[in-house]
Amino acid sequence: MTLVSVGYGGHASADAFSDQLLATGTTLLVDVRLNPISRKPGFSKKQLTAALAEVGIEYLHERALGNPQDNRDAFARGDPAARERMRQIVRRSDALERLVDRARHERVAVMCLCAEQSKCHRDVIIEEALRLDPTLEVVPM
Repeated sequence: MTLVSVGYGGHASADAFSDQLLATGTTLLVDVRLNPISRKPGFSKKQLTAALAEVGIEYLHERALGNPQDNRDAFARGDPAARERMRQIVRRSDALERLVDRARHERVAVMCLCAEQSKCHRDVIIEEALRLDPTLEVVPM
């Protein structure tokens, strides 16, 4: 019953990223970016899905857990209102319950761009997942 928290921003390549996820025992990667595209080669949805499939990791994009563009700058600055807005978005979504349910049965990685969880909306997602199921273990990657 584990959530792996990961930002791909600090990883050199999608292949190295996939290998590291595999080494943690991850079986499902949940992409919580609003738009699963990246300027970093290999980290857009189609390419990442293929790279993960090669090592036996399922990819799932949960757009409903993405941080709206007009909330990102304030969130990154630590604005409490932006954090609360994200919390409300996460709480209204069925996607959080799906994520927690999967994490009860397999090792799930929650991924966004930001390497530092505390400055990323992923932090709110992890907090809310723990609110739903405090028995989950969170492992940073």
